[in-house]
Amino acid sequence: MCGVRAINNVVDATNYVLLEMGQPMHAFDREKIGQIIVRRAKPKETITTLDGMERKLSPDMLVIADNGGPIALAGVMGGKNTEVTDQTTSVVLESAFFNPISISRASKEAKLRTESSARFEKGVDWDGVEQALERCAALIAQLGGGKVLPGSVDIKSASRKRKKITLRRAKVNRVLGANISAGEIASIMARLSFKKLKAAKDSITVEVPFYRAGDIEREIDLVEEVARIYGYNKIKTSLYKTGRDSIEKDLWEDFANDIRVLLTGQGMFEAQTFSLVAPGPGLIKIENPLVEDESAMRSLIFPSLIRVVQHNLRHQMNEVSIFEIAKTFNRGPGKLPLEKMALSGAMVGGDADFFRLKGIVEALMEYFGIGYTLEAGHNYLHPGKSASLILGDGHLGGYFGALHPDLQKKFDLPKEAYIFELDLDALFKLVDRSKKFRPLPKYPKVERDISMRVPAGTSCHQILSVIRSSGGEMLEETYLFDRYKDSQAYRVVWRSPDRTLTDEEVNKIHQQICQALVDQLKVQLRK
Repeated sequence: MCGVRAINNVVDATNYVLLEMGQPMHAFDREKIGQIIVRRAKPKETITTLDGMERKLSPDMLVIADNGGPIALAGVMGGKNTEVTDQTTSVVLESAFFNPISISRASKEAKLRTESSARFEKGVDWDGVEQALERCAALIAQLGGGKVLPGSVDIKSASRKRKKITLRRAKVNRVLGANISAGEIASIMARLSFKKLKAAKDSITVEVPFYRAGDIEREIDLVEEVARIYGYNKIKTSLYKTGRDSIEKDLWEDFANDIRVLLTGQGMFEAQTFSLVAPGPGLIKIENPLVEDESAMRSLIFPSLIRVVQHNLRHQMNEVSIFEIAKTFNRGPGKLPLEKMALSGAMVGGDADFFRLKGIVEALMEYFGIGYTLEAGHNYLHPGKSASLILGDGHLGGYFGALHPDLQKKFDLPKEAYIFELDLDALFKLVDRSKKFRPLPKYPKVERDISMRVPAGTSCHQILSVIRSSGGEMLEETYLFDRYKDSQAYRVVWRSPDRTLTDEEVNKIHQQICQALVDQLKVQLRK
């Protein structure tokens, strides 16, 4: 009924006890064995198991042997040369506790998984070894007409100590989200045969019975035992608590989703790359890496995106524009790394250039209402085609521009790559969440253009700042619309909310702006 093939009354008795008590056993034909020896297999030694297969043994496999060689692969399967048959008249029963790791390795190496090895791998009851032996002998005597001879041989390499685990009430209730009393926890432990060694006000130390030693390792395992006896149905449903409170978490999700919408609207595609990279200076190494090339936590995202760009260029994708929102990991003041959310992007081919990239970054800042200024670039970037983003609170918000020529050469990129990397945690703190509405304009706008030759080293940001500071209260917008070498042209727009502006008053303000540009930035106006 349990799906085990019936063989004979002796073998069936061992299999029955295995299913009944969880203790594997083996029966040998007494006339076919000599003195029993438990040892490691010898080099190039073989055994033919009960399934008729000859198996090569390695020195790390445990075998049961006699003077003639192996008679069983310990914990896995018996040998064909000592099996119980219809001609058997005397039987030797063997019951044991084997190291779970040793049996697991032997089973995998021999490519032989049995009902016996499956149980030894999980750990059997240390106290149940002798009990199962006596139970099986009684069954054979009862059902096979056998006679049990007195005495047995019991060999232990060492006595085994029971595990001692302390269970804290606070730990139980924190994990389960419940309010279980210390008395109820102690009662559950007693009902499960965990012997109480010591009890304090908010904790209890118990001794783990041998039959549970295979699956009870730590305090959290006892918490699970409390949960299943207490009743999962009694534990109330509650929202999972993260590092951010629920309101901040919702705001963060909206912030990240808005970034995705804005960047995809700019023609960029979202990418997802691995946080594990090859080790390098300053990177945090993990303790148990699967491969050396993925053994450190990345501190920057853009190198991973550059590798995605490389892959696409090798596959004839001549235009690539991607971004990623992910965590970066840097060394902090304590043992744990400092985790920060970052936004990074990479562009190659098509209309990718510094001003295209600058427009994307400025669009993000404008959408979220974050004040900023631009300063000189970054070490990773081209000195003449890059900028650092300085936030309104004085912190570095990130940087953007063309990849430094040395890095361009190192990554073996055939085209100039443009990247940006922004600190999202810093930006998130400065987001202007106040909603501002204004009615549609009733009166027309008035536009004027300013064309000029710009001295070397004068930035677009400086020119716009002068125009805004001199443009008066009715200045609506201003932007660069044309550029050729050192010549630049800006459009300035005015509008009044309550009347139509006259040419005379606009011309006056326009002259003020032009004069301010000449005085402050030494530009040469073009007519």
